[in-house]
Amino acid sequence: MNYGTVLQAFATQELIKNLGYEVEIIDYITEVRNLKKIFLWYPESLRHSKFKKVMYILSRMPANLLKHITFSRFINRNYILTNRKYYTISDLEENPPMSDVYLVGSDQVWNSRYNQMVDRGFFLDFGDTNIKRISFASSFGVSDLDDAEFAQTKKLLSKFDAISVREDTGVKIINDMGYDAELVLDPTLMLNSEKWSSYIKDKKIKGRYVLLFIIYNEDNDATRYARRIADALGIKVIQLYWKPIKRPGVDKIAIYKSPFEFLRYIRDAEYIVTNSFHGTAFSLDFNKQFITVARSEFNSRLKSILRLCGLESRYITEKFDVNEALSMIDYSSVNIILENERQRSLIYLEQAIFE
Repeated sequence: MNYGTVLQAFATQELIKNLGYEVEIIDYITEVRNLKKIFLWYPESLRHSKFKKVMYILSRMPANLLKHITFSRFINRNYILTNRKYYTISDLEENPPMSDVYLVGSDQVWNSRYNQMVDRGFFLDFGDTNIKRISFASSFGVSDLDDAEFAQTKKLLSKFDAISVREDTGVKIINDMGYDAELVLDPTLMLNSEKWSSYIKDKKIKGRYVLLFIIYNEDNDATRYARRIADALGIKVIQLYWKPIKRPGVDKIAIYKSPFEFLRYIRDAEYIVTNSFHGTAFSLDFNKQFITVARSEFNSRLKSILRLCGLESRYITEKFDVNEALSMIDYSSVNIILENERQRSLIYLEQAIFE
């Protein structure tokens, strides 16, 4: 239930449709991502206090419910899903989807920390062995794997006919296994701003604002940076948020927004402060002035896309200079890079499916 996840899947679907193929998204709801796990999750630090656990779960219930409604509505309206739902790898093995090609797409599908295991479903370890298997812009989210995961992943990838990932560290991991890997764009970047704008029905948001979009509550001073930038520009800070609570340093919150509404807030922002990969990707797509604040972990994909575009200076770890942050990004060279990468990645996708 987050913007990047649903939009990258939608973008992948649209890219394959535009190539002239029929496409279905496998409705795979893993055990660690089912509603019970999401709604009843609590931090490990609260496990010794039943009262604190209950209070934490209850406090998150309204936001979780609204997120579920918002994202379910988007998925049901915009995805072409398999008729059958799959909950475990056994479900996939016993009744595999009928297809000429299996493709595992973008996002951190190979992040064993997020999945709480090496999820064989995301390594397409089901169905007839003669079916072509492709990875397109998959991500580990980390720079290296321990020995056990490396060996398990190497074995699972042996069935693949074509492997591509969305960060250069992923290329190295797979090359170290003895396989060829292609670096491709995340699907959200393969649809340009004009295409994304065609899905945004709403009018332009009035007023000038810095958009603050941080995920997993990892602020790492992002709010403070957004406030300083907004004050220097004489504009407001709007935060995309799921709780009806305006945090210090924020002028306004935008809550319960759909994925396409999220894009509208990106499109119409004067400046963006984010710690999200897809917040960064859409900032690039819409040619926005922005900074990306480092998260506590899983930063390899952020650094990779900024390195590709020659914008490493927009990546903030500790040192922050508001004047440097306000220096204008020259998108003339960035757009050439992105357009070349779009064409190259699209050719790769078509050849991987067709050949």
